[in-house]
Amino acid sequence: GGHRSRQRWLQIKTDTVQLIFAPGLDSQAQRAAKMVHLLARERPVTLGSRVRPIPIILQHRTVIPNGYVQVGPTRSEWFLQPDLDNFSNGAIGWSDQLALHEYRHVEQFENMKQGLSKFALQLFGEQAFDLAINAAVPNWFFEGDAVWQESALSKQGRGKLPRFMNSFPVLWSAGKNYSWLKLRNGSYKDWIPNHYELGYLIVNYGYQEFGNQFWEKVIRDAVSYRSLLFPFQASIKKHAGLNYRIFIKQAFQYYRSSSIAKTVAAGEPLFKINKRYVDHRQFPYQVGQDSLVYIRSTNRHRPGFYLFDGEKEHRLRTQDIALDPQFSYRNGKIVYAAFERDPRRGWITYSALRLMDVQSCTQIDLTNKTRYFTPDISATGVVVAVQVKEEGTTSLHWLETPSGKLIRSYQSPQGYFLTDPKFIGEDSVITAARQSDGTMALLLVTKDREEVLTPFLPFSIGFLQYHQGAIYFSGGFSANDNLYQFDISAKKLLVVKMATYEFECCGITQTITASIREQLPRPVCSLCNGDMQRIYSPFGISFKGDGFYANDKKKK
Repeated sequence: GGHRSRQRWLQIKTDTVQLIFAPGLDSQAQRAAKMVHLLARERPVTLGSRVRPIPIILQHRTVIPNGYVQVGPTRSEWFLQPDLDNFSNGAIGWSDQLALHEYRHVEQFENMKQGLSKFALQLFGEQAFDLAINAAVPNWFFEGDAVWQESALSKQGRGKLPRFMNSFPVLWSAGKNYSWLKLRNGSYKDWIPNHYELGYLIVNYGYQEFGNQFWEKVIRDAVSYRSLLFPFQASIKKHAGLNYRIFIKQAFQYYRSSSIAKTVAAGEPLFKINKRYVDHRQFPYQVGQDSLVYIRSTNRHRPGFYLFDGEKEHRLRTQDIALDPQFSYRNGKIVYAAFERDPRRGWITYSALRLMDVQSCTQIDLTNKTRYFTPDISATGVVVAVQVKEEGTTSLHWLETPSGKLIRSYQSPQGYFLTDPKFIGEDSVITAARQSDGTMALLLVTKDREEVLTPFLPFSIGFLQYHQGAIYFSGGFSANDNLYQFDISAKKLLVVKMATYEFECCGITQTITASIREQLPRPVCSLCNGDMQRIYSPFGISFKGDGFYANDKKKK
């Protein structure tokens, strides 16, 4: 079975929902039931008026952050493990996020019981109905519409996150004008945004340009098979007055003209660009004066730890399967969280810590059957990690190495959800803190005290690093996830920008953005093929802003 035989279950059963949950999860279940009732009653932007009760199971023993709604048999399962990547799903309460997103799927399925799809349901059952609606409606609509609801009805939602929204602008800025079929179906060679990102752009465009009832009309005609051939495309043409290809083209043009993201070249890459398949290098740490250690993953190879010695790249070790991509390095040691399964029970999974020696490339299991995430290691070899309990609360745990013995723990008295802890000494840790309304701040934890360093704002922050009295982190305070510096002593937050250089020749001006430490490339003039001359400006690197405390609080 999926759970142990002694596992007990409770339920909340109303005329709208049946919530099945384990003892101890009463508050999450009641919150979820209230959210579902609110969505069913208010229906701010509806796909129809049909609402039927659905059983929802709250799965609490898995460390996978997910959820789904299934037809045949109809039910929904919500995995209560929150996503610790603050830039992936945002920072709103995880059960609220699941309610907004997954219950939209319930609305979709219920209001697709029309026409020939309904006939298939009545004659052949739910699996035939599932086949009928998926043949009529593309998968990007289901997920795009659900992302649209979570974004429209919350302070965040993926439609408000720079990483999510910048996927297509990044392609366009790189000159990647892929065909619709490639964008629709994906690629094993090139990086393509997924159907969540594709779907949200198109669904949002439909609501913006054709009104709140547009998709309700399109879906009703499509699942009814008013046109037996290409019912979805025919329904778009009927209600938008546009050929399907023109509709898609205009949707993309809508976002191109709005300039969601503006990207510029950041100097010469350290490694040769791989044009054969997708190749990622992430989370670099400096090792000595000229070496880096990082994670490399491709579409053809499992993720692994690599060392670049200034001349050549060396694979150290294949990384164990991991849900959390982050790792930490210090003094020749790497610590990261690895995914583990219960050998018998499918609904029980773990996130355990691994400790790796860079010199020998050997690895030990620091913990087993635990729920630890985003670990960091101190200069003396102490590990701090976030423990996520089954009910979704977090605490910081300090662990000895190599024994994995618990030294001490800390749980925020304010109930903050903590992520990305980093040592700034042996006794102090900085961390990103979430509130359930989707706001985040930097938090300093010293022994048993906590100090909020920045105001709670509805933007994602994460990937923290500490260096010489300042915290460096990524933040989504603008249309991009930029690099920020927080000066701990001055209590000021600054945005770190790379150096911008201008070159001129034959009346042509070209701008290049690069790190101040890089050897500056000199562009070639497109008219005379000669080297362009640099135009000198006053500053090579700029810090903007006087800090949140000066700018973003009212003077009394």
